Amino acid sequence: MRLADVRLDESEGVVRLSAVAEDASGKALPEVWFEYDARWRDFVRADADVFLPMMFVGSMLRGERFETGMPVSVRMCAELRDVSAIFGKWFGERLTATVPEISNVEAKPADATGNTATFFSAGVDAFYVALKFLRGEGDGSLTHLVYMRGLEAPLSKIKSGKESRIEAIARDLGLPVIMGKTNLRDCFDYDYLPYVCGPALASSALSLSRRLSRMRIPSGASYRVEDFYPESTHLLLDRLWSTEYMEIRSDGAEKTRAHKTQYISSSETALGNLAVCIVNLGEWDNCCRCPKCVRTMISLQALGVLEKAAGFCSPFDYGLIGGINLDSPLTRAFFVQNLELSHETGHDARLTREMEKHLARWKKYRALVTLVEGTPFHGIARWAREAVKKRRKAKA
Repeated sequence: MRLADVRLDESEGVVRLSAVAEDASGKALPEVWFEYDARWRDFVRADADVFLPMMFVGSMLRGERFETGMPVSVRMCAELRDVSAIFGKWFGERLTATVPEISNVEAKPADATGNTATFFSAGVDAFYVALKFLRGEGDGSLTHLVYMRGLEAPLSKIKSGKESRIEAIARDLGLPVIMGKTNLRDCFDYDYLPYVCGPALASSALSLSRRLSRMRIPSGASYRVEDFYPESTHLLLDRLWSTEYMEIRSDGAEKTRAHKTQYISSSETALGNLAVCIVNLGEWDNCCRCPKCVRTMISLQALGVLEKAAGFCSPFDYGLIGGINLDSPLTRAFFVQNLELSHETGHDARLTREMEKHLARWKKYRALVTLVEGTPFHGIARWAREAVKKRRKAKA
């Protein structure tokens, strides 16, 4: 994939930053763009660095070498070997680790604004970072929130969006919010979280780097060992997209997701506006059935504030616990965090009891699978497990 040019156009009060690129055969690729209201024009950087993160990883996913003759930040360029090595080790079965061909590298001066922003989509991680800074517990002062429509879900699949609610939250928090949109996910049609999310966030951050000096990416993981799962937005990776003029890094890993929920539960703004759903991505409503909705509701129930969280069903349906698939290490880590939180608060003994029973059942099942693995009984054990899942799902 070759990045040939970057264009900045303004019309009818909208600033559009776009990339001209082609694949390895020389065929033109769809135009990737970021759009902002013209009042943010002084923030927008027309530079190859903006599109490099997503195009570099996109090239690896296509099995191509990334190349460009446009000037690239010397700091970012120096980190690309590590980026390639990490992606290659983690996702080698899906992508090809390559060394980019960049012929023009230069140190680029910073615009010394000192402005710091965080991405904000009204989820637990985003509220945690914003509130932490506003309560004087961040590393400096937070000056802006950034919401990018088209990152949580492709633009072509979003019906109504979140903009008006995000603007209302920003007013409550006393911060300006930069609203933008991008067609990035419509152009890079790959599994988003594993491969594209981190580079997409980095490219979005760099698109605003003429007036933003620091960008924080709310971390979904914590520093706990069991949270160090491979993903494209990661404590190891996010900072590697930094340049001389913008520092990019993850924020919030000092707390688990359950304890972040506890931290933000004292804020009426956060409780009344949480949007975490992975079914209605890019929209406002929480379905209250998907894994992310359920685990957030468990945290809120453990804290005794579920009825105050307007976006979720109340009272809590304890039958949802039995439907949680603990085979996934990530889901299991979040489940254990919630169980620990429930023990700590002691608010709902039934919640604690049902979670302990579900975890114990899963451990017995895993012990049985280990015992019969490689024997003729292995298939029977799997069949029985699926039958139990279907029966629980039907009851729910």
